[in-house]
Amino acid sequence: MFCFFPCIYCCINSSVRQKAQYNLNDIDNIRSVRRMSPQQVLIFIVAKDDDVVLPSHSERLYKNFKGRKQLLVVEGSHVTRRRRKVFEEVMRMLDQYILEN
Repeated sequence: MFCFFPCIYCCINSSVRQKAQYNLNDIDNIRSVRRMSPQQVLIFIVAKDDDVVLPSHSERLYKNFKGRKQLLVVEGSHVTRRRRKVFEEVMRMLDQYILEN
């Protein structure tokens, strides 16, 4: 199998396999998000130029989640420092949810 991840991922996965008898490659995020309670609320934050977690993957997670959700698309990559307005938008979303419940 060809690995697209840096070596650090392989080291972490090896350690997890040894200590917890679990392979990180077996994680199925789509299935997991489908099984989540529709009472839960999720905010998906997607960086337009993310090459670690591709925007298309985050969008599939968003589409498969059946609960209340928000999709926030931000500028930059996976490691780009987020602007203050991103955090303000997340706080606005959380405030809205709290006020409604």
